[in-house]
Amino acid sequence: MNTEAAVFKYLKRKLPQVDWQRIEAWVGAGVPDVNGAFLWPPEGQQTGFEVWCELKVCRLKTYKTEGLWRPAQIAYITRRSCKIANVWNLVSHPPSLTLRIYSGNKTPLLSTDSTGSTEPDLILKYDEPWSKVLDLFASRQIRRIGPTDSTDHGVSTDSTVPASIDPLGR
Repeated sequence: MNTEAAVFKYLKRKLPQVDWQRIEAWVGAGVPDVNGAFLWPPEGQQTGFEVWCELKVCRLKTYKTEGLWRPAQIAYITRRSCKIANVWNLVSHPPSLTLRIYSGNKTPLLSTDSTGSTEPDLILKYDEPWSKVLDLFASRQIRRIGPTDSTDHGVSTDSTVPASIDPLGR
């Protein structure tokens, strides 16, 4: 999976139960590459979920994510991740044959990570079953739906988002 187009084709093949839609770049600055909708769990009482995924490829032998995101992408993904849990970064690393998945709130850290030290939420080998991706997407959204108290309003308080980043540009 050496290109974002190849990552998208692989997603469609590995997760056929998801209705994937590639989003064209002209939609808006920073909008993630792919939108997906799926029902989960596969059996029993199902719930519908929607996800937004930014696709990236790190072709270097030594894994690092610095410089993969444009400023508009960082701003959009960070801003959305402060409100909802369904924005993700999927980084393909062909030398290790892995796909690393990061929640959107880690984007500011990823964009400057020259050592590959930002911890992914999930690492998948290209050839293994990918249903655990949907477990991750669904479990994250379920935990964050609705306010947890009268002052929360459903906004993430995840400390992985540096305080110095203001996604609204204030």
